[in-house]
Amino acid sequence: AIGDPPLTRSVGLELADGSFSRHLQRGKTLPASFLIKYRTAKSLTPGSSEVLKIKLYEGEFPVAKHNRHIDTLEISGRDVDKALPEGSEIDVTVAIDQSRVPTIKVFLSRLDKQIRKPAQTKISDDPDPATLDSEFRREQERIAQIRTLCEDYGDRKLIEAIEVGCKEQLVDEIAREIAAAQGGDP
Repeated sequence: AIGDPPLTRSVGLELADGSFSRHLQRGKTLPASFLIKYRTAKSLTPGSSEVLKIKLYEGEFPVAKHNRHIDTLEISGRDVDKALPEGSEIDVTVAIDQSRVPTIKVFLSRLDKQIRKPAQTKISDDPDPATLDSEFRREQERIAQIRTLCEDYGDRKLIEAIEVGCKEQLVDEIAREIAAAQGGDP
């Protein structure tokens, strides 16, 4: 519909290995939602302090922590009345309304239980140029540290691989985001 706001960044979840699984692509009009089936990475025992975390992020990087963390739905042993074994199937639904407020719902099919959490943080409508610039500088420092370590080891092939990988995956994307946030052409 005309006037429906788009997502300025992709939205998805962090997987157990720390990677970012995109489910709503940048540019998707709001409201929007997705439902995805996952398997738990660990078990929950009733009454325990163990916690399963469903972490919602927005961004374009393949590593979740390089993106903006939106919210986390936590399911603890206090939320279940029966054991939830590792590998149990769960349905995760994320809905984002036109005001950019996400809601996370998880259905634990084995326990026939739903847990719902409206997020406390809105999805970004405009990237903050100061934050993007800070992230850009942090990544540049990280790349310099990695390069120094590789030079200390004298591994030229590794240095070249890091240069190509970092440039393609992080530095260029951050530079485009900063340019877009400052009114430039992404």
